[in-house]
Amino acid sequence: MNDRLLFRKLLQHCLMGAALGGMFASVMLALNIHHALDFVHSSAAPWTVTTILIAGSCLYFAFGAAITGCPIARRVILRPRRQRGFRLAAWRSQQDSNLQPAE
Repeated sequence: MNDRLLFRKLLQHCLMGAALGGMFASVMLALNIHHALDFVHSSAAPWTVTTILIAGSCLYFAFGAAITGCPIARRVILRPRRQRGFRLAAWRSQQDSNLQPAE
């Protein structure tokens, strides 16, 4: 995978997370979940609080979607345990052979 394709995939996941974060915050305010809208209306600057709440959730969701949807993360971190165990066993056997005294 070349760098341009990787950047494009990462950007797609980032934008998808930002959109979901914006929708989440908007729905949370619209449905007044946990009295969020009451908190915003009772503040000194309601537009500022609304902007910070929506922008913050957009950034939070965007970062989460970018790091969990990254193709490198799927290939390196989330590979099957079977492969990781095999490599660990091979590494341990190599280390054990290096520790045995020379004859």
